[in-house]
Amino acid sequence: ERNINTMLSFQLKILIVFDGDKLPLKNNTESNRKEARAKCFSNALQLYNQGRTDEANKLFGQAIDITPEMAFTIKNELEKRIKKNIEFIIAPYEADSQLAYLSRIDYIDLVITEDSDLMVFGAKRIFYKMDKDFNGDELEISKLSKCKECDFSKWSNDRFIQLCVVSGCDYLNSPKGIAFKKAYQIFSTYKDIETIIENLKDKTHSTYHLDFLSAYLAFKYQVVYCPKLKENVHLQNLPNLNDASNNSFDVDAINKTKKYKGDLEFLGKIYDKKIAIEISECRLDPISKRVYKNTFKVDSKVSTSHLSSNSRITNI
Repeated sequence: ERNINTMLSFQLKILIVFDGDKLPLKNNTESNRKEARAKCFSNALQLYNQGRTDEANKLFGQAIDITPEMAFTIKNELEKRIKKNIEFIIAPYEADSQLAYLSRIDYIDLVITEDSDLMVFGAKRIFYKMDKDFNGDELEISKLSKCKECDFSKWSNDRFIQLCVVSGCDYLNSPKGIAFKKAYQIFSTYKDIETIIENLKDKTHSTYHLDFLSAYLAFKYQVVYCPKLKENVHLQNLPNLNDASNNSFDVDAINKTKKYKGDLEFLGKIYDKKIAIEISECRLDPISKRVYKNTFKVDSKVSTSHLSSNSRITNI
């Protein structure tokens, strides 16, 4: 709330994007995070029972699962306190891809985030590591070719996505022993992605190639919400699969993953227009597709001065 009010004093208009449903492709990641939260909670209880409350509180914080009901409550409270120049969108799935889409269609000018995935999704301008004084690092994706540590000058956007997937992402773990720098070296040596995957065969599992294609497609074609059309769309338009002359890498990837997964719903579902609007405007829970039940109570007397100094909105 403090950050929002400060930004509004600069005559900025603010759009806050919340996560929606869990993307089917991230089931393994979400399962691992759930186990990690359960472990944090168990350890926090032990510390709390030992009287080590400060240490316990840090772990309790890490054990919290952020739910749509929380987003619903926060949105309602902010609307009560801040009357103008603030807009909200609940993403059908991930806030990252939603923000990138809004950036790509010039609905927003700048994304404030802590997540490097915004680069891979193709957000145009990103503001990272914003501190309490509003200092941070600005990145323009169009200037990626000017990077000094890695030479991306002759790279296509697709190749950059492929590099990031091989380096490891939320949709697919990296091959054993492969991090970003090692992956970049491999991509600098081999120009063809099929050759790269073949050379990583001894470091990957049997379905890695198909899992790689699924992750690659998720960064390009995940389902988002278009506030202009008022409907669900893909981050980019899917290629025409019926065009015999279209033998692109993406068409091949889509055909292979459809056989592997059964359909393309791992990218998210395209819901009826009315449902899409209701979810985006925070009237339907994006997971259950039911009307929200406001189960949280917020004490309006609590001052923002009681918030910890590192409290922040991570996606704007």
